[in-house]
Amino acid sequence: MLEKLRLPIFCILPFIISFCGFCNGENKTNFAMIAQKESMEPIHPGIPGKRPFWNTFSKRFIYAPAFDFKAISDAETYRFSILSEDGEEVVVFEAENPWLPLTPIWDELPFERFQLTVEALGLKNGKDTQIVGQREFLKSPSFFVGTHLPVMLISVPILLDSDK
Repeated sequence: MLEKLRLPIFCILPFIISFCGFCNGENKTNFAMIAQKESMEPIHPGIPGKRPFWNTFSKRFIYAPAFDFKAISDAETYRFSILSEDGEEVVVFEAENPWLPLTPIWDELPFERFQLTVEALGLKNGKDTQIVGQREFLKSPSFFVGTHLPVMLISVPILLDSDK
């Protein structure tokens, strides 16, 4: 008798567990919001002379990146200009170093490809600006917001084959 009930119980049990866990509105966690906040913190950003930049060849970023652009000794500040793939300027901000992470603007960028240009400003050699670095990158979401196939649909054939 137990053998005959085992398969229906294993097939129904995941539905009961998922129904109880997801229909109860008390403990819903917004994992997408948590992941978005976490993506604002750069992962091990490089510091020239102290810590190497790990993302030299990376093209896709979930967390705010920092790039190894060399500082110019007589520059007062650096302007970070980010252009979208179609050439439209998305965001501009200034920082004291060219290698700082993109944290101040990372939340404002949509998930797409960008061209970053960092320019030295306030040069004492008479030039207005000088480009110290350019980089193309893709900002990717850290958490997929949408529907996924339930795991139970994948595990049911395994349960059916386990009787062999």
